[in-house]
Amino acid sequence: MSVESQRAYLSGKMAQLALGIPVAMPNQPFEPPVNAPYAEFHIMGTKPITIGGEGKLKARERHVGMIQLTVWVPEGKGTKGSAVAGDKFAAKFVHKNGRHLGGCTYTFKGPEVMTPTTKVGWSCQIVRIPFRRDEIKAVGGAL
Repeated sequence: MSVESQRAYLSGKMAQLALGIPVAMPNQPFEPPVNAPYAEFHIMGTKPITIGGEGKLKARERHVGMIQLTVWVPEGKGTKGSAVAGDKFAAKFVHKNGRHLGGCTYTFKGPEVMTPTTKVGWSCQIVRIPFRRDEIKAVGGAL
């Protein structure tokens, strides 16, 4: 499975959510609204690690990464919308498993939520969810 297939799978799951605000997606054009809440979806990490044999000439390759939703709210607009969007995002992924048509399995962990101070005039809420993607791959034969 390619990184592009992973992006398509995770972005497809994210696109199924109705957050009530515009969401910037990876590799898609996006113009943030003026003085209105919006979100950004990010996929981070995914360095492959071979973790063990899976039968004759096969190995399990694990990719560890994180998905993140950053919800931006202009100051004075209230934070309820960002909290609701973060909750919907978490409910979609947290402690769930999935299978991509390419045969990869996904396992999502618990959320990490933070509200950093990032730019003047805006507040944000970040929800990060670690995940792993396992894939069975063929390995080389005899030398």
